Amino acid sequence: MSLFLEIDKYTKNDNKINLINIDAIHHNKEYWDEPDKFNPDRWLAEDFEPKKNSFIAFGRGLRICAGRKLAMVELVGLIALLFRKYEIDLVNKEAPLKTYSEAVTACTELLVEIKLRN
Repeated sequence: MSLFLEIDKYTKNDNKINLINIDAIHHNKEYWDEPDKFNPDRWLAEDFEPKKNSFIAFGRGLRICAGRKLAMVELVGLIALLFRKYEIDLVNKEAPLKTYSEAVTACTELLVEIKLRN
């Protein structure tokens, strides 16, 4: 038995693997202002709402990451614990962020200063 799927003018058969290029979506100028710039403040603007399907951190649809909600709860708890116990600051706020991108974008070097709070 052979499965064929046709999308637009393209036909896919079950002998090939297709992947969504998430990195290309996350760096698409149609979705993001200055997509190659590390700017976490873009998420803090009151009127900011990412365009539909422009941010795919945990996948989509039936194959979405089963641990997504647990991961978010764990991250919030960890960050709150760290910032309650420590002062964390960048060593050089003007230094460009060094990243590596393939399927996921990762920071390769981030120098921080960590001090125990009083």
